[in-house]
Amino acid sequence: MGFLDDNKELLNNIKSDFEARKIIYDKIYDYCVTGKSEAYKDYKHNPKRSNLKVRTNFIKKFIKEEVSYLLSNKPTYISKSDNSEEIEFINFKLSHWNKNHDKMLLRDMLSYGSVYELYYTSKIGEEVLFNSKIVSPRDGYLFTDDFGNSEMFFRFFKKKFDTNQYIDIYTPEFIYHVDDSFTEVSKPTINLFGEVPVKVGDVSTYKEHDTLFNELKDLQDAYETNLSDIVNEISDYRLAYLIMLGCNIDYKTKDEHGKTQLDYMKEKGIINVNEKEVIIKFLTKDINDTFVQNTLDILKKNIYEISNHIDTNEKMQSNISGSALRNRLIGLEQRVRDSEGSMKNIIQGRMYFLLKLFNKLESINYDYRDISVKFTLNIPQDDLLMAQTLSQFGIGENISLKTALAQLSFVNNPDREIKLIETQKNESEIDIDKTLGDEYAQE
Repeated sequence: MGFLDDNKELLNNIKSDFEARKIIYDKIYDYCVTGKSEAYKDYKHNPKRSNLKVRTNFIKKFIKEEVSYLLSNKPTYISKSDNSEEIEFINFKLSHWNKNHDKMLLRDMLSYGSVYELYYTSKIGEEVLFNSKIVSPRDGYLFTDDFGNSEMFFRFFKKKFDTNQYIDIYTPEFIYHVDDSFTEVSKPTINLFGEVPVKVGDVSTYKEHDTLFNELKDLQDAYETNLSDIVNEISDYRLAYLIMLGCNIDYKTKDEHGKTQLDYMKEKGIINVNEKEVIIKFLTKDINDTFVQNTLDILKKNIYEISNHIDTNEKMQSNISGSALRNRLIGLEQRVRDSEGSMKNIIQGRMYFLLKLFNKLESINYDYRDISVKFTLNIPQDDLLMAQTLSQFGIGENISLKTALAQLSFVNNPDREIKLIETQKNESEIDIDKTLGDEYAQE
């Protein structure tokens, strides 16, 4: 009996739980990726009337904003022991990764409430590459023990031009490749990491219940429905009716040119009537645009308030300071800081598996706990005020140069900046004795 046969019941239970959870994640995918909300898909069709449907995807917009605020500036790896060789080694081993990897990772985490970073190896010649694949909860399932330790990871996928579903099951010893009924499709692969090579990132303990989707879904549906209604109401103005009282227009009898009185009226824009008491006017309907606009404004305001985002299209004073801008973004900054903690947890796991692999393959001795990561938020900061504050502290006396540089938004790597300063100083130094000696020698 093998692993698959011994755990048949457990594997089927995991698959059933995955499929049950996938329903809600598919709905999140519609809102956060494709933009097809329930208000859009289930909009009531009115026969023979305008049925335009308007998409206004605030959830997707806000997720993009939060990703931009946190990761527009590239994260910087820092060694706590100031081991520059260790940082250079890590940057080299990750240099072949997609430059937008972290952005895509954070986007999925904010969308679904959790995301998996799956690690694997590949080869170019004799060189071993450390790689990562982003797996959303729509395609992955992590099975843990009572203490949260990873025991198995399932990746569900389909191959191109193949409608069958396949599953890769990651265990500490092997990676099993099976089909939908847990029948092997190829021989198991040895797991070089010696444990389940995956790190999970959660926005919070509540996962999908603590996402923008869960907070804004109903408001966005209401906004899109009301906006679609008013657009269709306006579009229906094309169905204008002409009321003619006290006269008749012959729209059946055609002359030698094949035209009726109605045809000539449309062409010339003139109506010729002989009766004295004739009333001709269009039948129109009145729309209370103030009521409609107030409803949309209230919904939009609630969307921004609940999400802690701000409407960047609002007009502001031209002389507003960086501190004032920062205060407007305080709520959004708090949300982004929470995401920052989740990203740090994932990156710590990334460092653990990377260094565990290469410590073994290349006989080095780097510790993942020595690595920290710095994020520089893409939020307006008043660097002039910060510089004045630091100068009053006394750089080099009451505060170190490294700590001072870390407070400035345009300095991503304080250690590297200090080295550049020292290099510049060394290059600009002049040996006075040597210079004078050369002059005397010439005399």
